[in-house]
Amino acid sequence: MKYVIGVDLGTSATKTILVDQNGKIVAEASVKYPMYQPENGWAEQDPSDWSEAAISTIKSVVEKGQVNGKDVRGIGISGQMHGLVMLNEENQVIRRSIIWCDQRTGEEVEDMLFANKIVKNSKSNAIVLAKGKQLLASGVGQTSRVDALKQAIEKAKSFGFDLQGAVMASDAFFPFPDCVEIADKEGVTAVIQPGGSVKDQLTFDYCNEHGMAMVTTGIRHFKH
Repeated sequence: MKYVIGVDLGTSATKTILVDQNGKIVAEASVKYPMYQPENGWAEQDPSDWSEAAISTIKSVVEKGQVNGKDVRGIGISGQMHGLVMLNEENQVIRRSIIWCDQRTGEEVEDMLFANKIVKNSKSNAIVLAKGKQLLASGVGQTSRVDALKQAIEKAKSFGFDLQGAVMASDAFFPFPDCVEIADKEGVTAVIQPGGSVKDQLTFDYCNEHGMAMVTTGIRHFKH
């Protein structure tokens, strides 16, 4: 008799079954593991829990079914929906996985979409700063994108707004990373822009190195 094993790496547990060549379920096993929520809206899991649960349940169904491992002809694995597992250069896990139901950036995404709508209708060169779906300030009609950003920052501060955790939207690409550097130092945590500069990678690298989120839309507004 030949067998196959099915492994479902779920959000709350790993469930494994042993099925014979006639389609009959011979044995089942499951192992639960925790989901960590250190902050409101966060959802994380330890990837080692998944691997340990998979190994444990596979061993369990083989033992329960009293089958020879050599008779198992295949293992099928299904996983959770999208998630993020961060590795170092040695492919070692460096922190808990951020799983599909994590909502920590939900508000940030809404703010970027909100800011992008405003900058779309602003005279180029334009920069918009927003937080909590509220316009903090905009810099518009400047000959330099850096000047537009500096104008927006100055206006936001004059209104008494705190830029920590704000997002920035630009109506066209950044030819250099100078704008994201300035925004980062003022507390901006996320940026939405069209992308398309031959030096985009410099801007992307700065964001990656400094923990800033960046979204490229592929659509320039450039209103004149």
